[in-house]
Amino acid sequence: MPTLIFNFKTYVSAEKALRAASRIAALGSRFEVVIAPPQISIYAMSSKLRSAGVSLCAQGFDYSESRGAHTGDVSIEDLKDAGCRYAIIGHSEARHRHAPRCGESASLIAMKMRSCIDHGITPVLCLGEGAAEKRAGKSALSISRQFRSATSLLKKSEIERITLAYEPIWSISSSENAEPCSIEHVSIALQSIKKAAGNARMRRFLYGGSVDHRNIMYYLSSGIVDGVLIGRAGTDSSEFERIYRSLSIYGR
Repeated sequence: MPTLIFNFKTYVSAEKALRAASRIAALGSRFEVVIAPPQISIYAMSSKLRSAGVSLCAQGFDYSESRGAHTGDVSIEDLKDAGCRYAIIGHSEARHRHAPRCGESASLIAMKMRSCIDHGITPVLCLGEGAAEKRAGKSALSISRQFRSATSLLKKSEIERITLAYEPIWSISSSENAEPCSIEHVSIALQSIKKAAGNARMRRFLYGGSVDHRNIMYYLSSGIVDGVLIGRAGTDSSEFERIYRSLSIYGR
C-alpha cells in the first residue's frame, strides 16, 4: 500500500487541510494517507483526521530531554498527546532556511531521531543533496553521510522503524533552476542508503522532490519507491484536484 504524506507547511488553514484530507481519505484503502498540517492546527485536526482514517504527522518539533522551561517550543510529548504517528525530521527547509535562527544540525537531527523512537513516533527522515554535490558526482556520498549521521544514536532494530524521504534539493520547486529527478537517480539514491544501512531495512522509502499531478504516477508506478512526500502542490486547490484525479485511478 503506497504511503502519501501531504506536508502543508504554513500554506493552508486547518479548515482547508481537513477538506483536502477528506477528499484523499475517500480513495479508500489503496493508500496510507498522512497529513502534516500547520503546527498550530495539530490538536484541532487530530480527532477529525483519525475518524477519516488519516494519520497525523508533525512538520517538526523542538528537541529537549523533557518538558520544562522551553518558551515557545513544541515538544515531542505534545505531539504524542495530540495523536501524531509521524514526525518529519531533516527537511531541507529546516536544515537550511532556518539555519540562521535554529537550523537542524546533524547532531540535532540525530537527537530528534532518538527522541521519536523513544516516544513511539515514526520519524520521516528527509535526505537529499544539493546541486553542487550532484554536479560533482557526490550525490551518493552526501546522502550516505546524512543517513549515517542521522541514525548514529539508533540500534539496527530501531533503524528499521524509520520512514525515509529522498528529497534532492536541486529538484524541489522552491530551488533556483529546479529540474525533474529521474527514477534512475532515485534508485541510485536508494541503493546508497541501503549500503549505508548495512543489514537494516527501513519501513518505507518515499520520494519528495516537486511531486505534482504530472509525475506522481511516474514515481508511484516505478516499483522503486513506497510512496511520495507531497509539498506545495498539495496545497494549491487546482493542482490538488489534478493530483486527486491521478490517484483515483491508481490500482484499478
